[in-house]
Amino acid sequence: MTLRGLGLMVLGLAMIGLGSAVAKRKVIAVYGSINAKTREKAEDEGVVPGWATAMVLLGYLGVIVGFVLAIVGLFRG
Repeated sequence: MTLRGLGLMVLGLAMIGLGSAVAKRKVIAVYGSINAKTREKAEDEGVVPGWATAMVLLGYLGVIVGFVLAIVGLFRG
């Protein structure tokens, strides 16, 4: 169970990285740079694709569940 948890954590981190990279590229392509103002505009106008946001959120969920599985696997032996 520990290895499954670690694998899920790695997969979650990869999903977070990929989703964040897509969002960053999209904001830079539309506004030319990233700062607080362009981030707020991008959120208001919906520039970032919904699947990229979902990927990041699922990545966070994967990291949390993977961490719990890894800890449970350590204690169950």
